[in-house]
Parts: sequence; structure tokens; C-alpha cells
Amino acid sequence: MNTVLLGGDQPQPVAHNTDFSGFQRRWHHHWPYRSPGVVALVGTGGVGRALAFALGELGAIELRLFDLDSDKSRLLAAALEVSVRPPDSRHGIDRRGQQRTAPTVS
Repeated sequence: MNTVLLGGDQPQPVAHNTDFSGFQRRWHHHWPYRSPGVVALVGTGGVGRALAFALGELGAIELRLFDLDSDKSRLLAAALEVSVRPPDSRHGIDRRGQQRTAPTVS
């Protein structure tokens, strides 16, 4: 399990084991016209890495990365800046017209 949905039409939390595409599919299902905004991501390993890229493509304004292994977080932040962030500035505008900032590592 790496995703728990709370609320909605389910009275109890619903757990899912997802990856990049599964996360994006569920996001679009529940919030078709909403970007993730500012996100705190705990864990930057396998699934966390996939979710970070999915969140970037969904238009997250900011990703705050947390992991016990700070080197892993820094490597992910660098990879996200290259593939997700607009190349012309540290801060950019995503395809929905919202301000986007580079990932931060904590």
C-alpha cells in the first residue's frame, strides 16, 4: 500500500498499491480539474520517486521532499528539476498557468 484515499463516497479509508500511471489515473478520477498544489512527499525511494514525477506532470506547484537518506532526496530533486521544471528559470509557470517552484529537500 502506498496511497490511502480518505473521504469521498467511501466511509472508510481505501488503500491502493499504485505506481506513476496508477497515481495519475486516480488523481484525474477524483480531481479532474485540480492541480496538486504544494505537496510534502515523505520517502523518495521507488514509489516515492514515481509519485514525485507523476505529481510534477500533474502540475504540482511545489514538491517538498523528505527522506532519511538526504542524498537520495537531493538526487531526486535534481532529476525533477531537469525533467519537470521549465528550463528557462528556477520558478516557472506550469501548463495550467500556475506558479511552480523547484523541488525542495528536507
